[in-house]
Amino acid sequence: SCCSVVELKTQRAFYVTGLFIGRHPKFCLIFTSLLALTLSAGVLKFRELNDILEHFTPDNSPSRYEYAVTREFFRDYGSPFHVVVAMKAADGGSLLRPEYVIYLSGFMSQYVLNVTHEGRTYAYSDFCGSHCETSDALSIFLSMYRDVKIRKKANVKLTYPTMDIFGHRIYLANNIFQVDVNN
Repeated sequence: SCCSVVELKTQRAFYVTGLFIGRHPKFCLIFTSLLALTLSAGVLKFRELNDILEHFTPDNSPSRYEYAVTREFFRDYGSPFHVVVAMKAADGGSLLRPEYVIYLSGFMSQYVLNVTHEGRTYAYSDFCGSHCETSDALSIFLSMYRDVKIRKKANVKLTYPTMDIFGHRIYLANNIFQVDVNN
């Protein structure tokens, strides 16, 4: 049959290749090393292209216009940024212990909802602009975690690096780091 012919030809090709390598090991080692070195020279000029706006967004899309307006605005005032607050338990343990989860929830409520500086109160939305929803995934996760671990509700399943809530997939990996998972 056709398959046995292909198998025989493949077997024969590997046999001949093995014989050649066995008879000329130094040549094969030097040749493959030089070939690998030559081909890896391209890494020096490698440039990763993963700019979603530049490569995957149509030229006439609204997001391109909004981005151009943002760049024009920030040209004289610096660049757009967002604040990241990284937290770690003082004892190096998990932040997902009940007392820490309660503290994290309170911390987020206090500092995400408002901050007072020189007698004036600012809301988080005054600073975050288009990044306001960045911490929503963490708030949702903490709420669900509290329901599962502290309130002992069994109708919620926690998964990582994404979790599904009513059919919506929420990506957690850019908000929660150094996670050990168990099945």
